[in-house]
Formats: sequence, structure tokens, C-alpha cells
Amino acid sequence: MIPQLIHQVWIGPDPVPTDWCQTWQEMHPDWDYRLWREEDIDRLDWPEGARKVYDQYIADERYCGAVNVARALILLLQGGIYIDADMVCIKTMQGADFMQAPIWISQSPHDPARSQNAAMGCEAGNHIMQSYVGHLCEVGEDIHPSWQKTGAGLFDHVRNTHFPRGRVTLVPSPAFHPRTKLGTVNKAAWGYAGNIYADHYFYSTHGRIRNDHPRGVRMGQAGRRQFRR
Repeated sequence: MIPQLIHQVWIGPDPVPTDWCQTWQEMHPDWDYRLWREEDIDRLDWPEGARKVYDQYIADERYCGAVNVARALILLLQGGIYIDADMVCIKTMQGADFMQAPIWISQSPHDPARSQNAAMGCEAGNHIMQSYVGHLCEVGEDIHPSWQKTGAGLFDHVRNTHFPRGRVTLVPSPAFHPRTKLGTVNKAAWGYAGNIYADHYFYSTHGRIRNDHPRGVRMGQAGRRQFRR
């Protein structure tokens, strides 16, 4: 079983979206929770190649890429659930079927054949996550675009090439991404009868759309009413 431990990562100079992060703690009062900052990540037991990729993202101020690398290593070493900081919890994950899986990741709301690594989880030492981290160590200097080189694109390459036949549990996209990157309703949500655990405000951090931006406020107020189960 995946441990009841939620990880979130915040890297860079902008303030932590505390209100959003706290929703995960409030909805999971009996779970362990950890917010990882740069000083915490620096103390991890880093494989050499992965550390170089992480440091290059930091130098380039491409924090989304640095988070890609950090989340994979954290999950490999400690297990648990990783959740992006631009996601608001709507329903507890307590008792969710995917918590019984060795490893899971949410589907992309834009392409059901792809994953979205904003929400994923595994047991500590999971062999698929180990393979993913191994591939991160081999990325080298060609690290952009980050979603493809170190994020969901690389994870999909690992799971499809080396671990086919459903060894990774794919959670339907509306469960964590009831909206698309444009803020429109995820088409897969219309026929979806399962639980919706989060509302994902894509591109809402690091100054692109701030927490106090009018669009973010409107989506936050409407999202809790529309998607609560």
C-alpha cells in the first residue's frame, strides 16, 4: 500500500500558495504532510546525474523542471502522494482505490493516452519509479522542454516502453483535473461518475496567474461548488 503521506514542492523566490496547500492538510488530518523547499531537497540522497539536471533547471530559473526531478526522487525514497502546489483539494483521498496500487498517476485532461504528473503516488522503492529516476540521471544537458525531457513525457516513455500492460494505474483525468489548461471543463468529466479530489489551476503559480488574480478567484469559488462530491 502507498503510505498516507502527501508531498508538495515549492521552489523559487515567489511566496508559497499557502491557502491551496493547506486544503490538502485540512482534508487529510490523519495523514502525514510535507512541504519541500530548496534546503530540504538539497539534503536528499541524490544520484549524480539527476542532481546535475536539477541544478541546471535552478540555474535557468525553470522551476517546473526542477520540481519534475525532485518529486520523482522524493517518491522513490519515501513513497506517498505527490500533489502540485496549484491544486486545491476538494475531497479526501482516504479509501481511494488507487491508494492500494503500487504506483499510480493521473491521466492528462488533454490526451487520455498521456499522463499528468501533477498528481501521482507510489510505494517507496517502487521499481518503475526507480527506472524513471534512472532515466532522469541520463538526460544530460538537453533538458528543455521540461514536460517532455523530465516530466510526464519521460514518465510515459518509461511506462510504455519498459512497463507495458497496465503496471502503472492510470487515474481518470477528472479525478484531479476537472478543468483544462484553458480553464474550460474537461470533456471527460461529463460522463465521469467517480470522485473528484481536486481542482487544478494550471499556470497559476510563479507570477503567471497569481492566487489573487481575478480569474483564479472566480475559478476557485466556482470550482468548489461545481466539482464537490
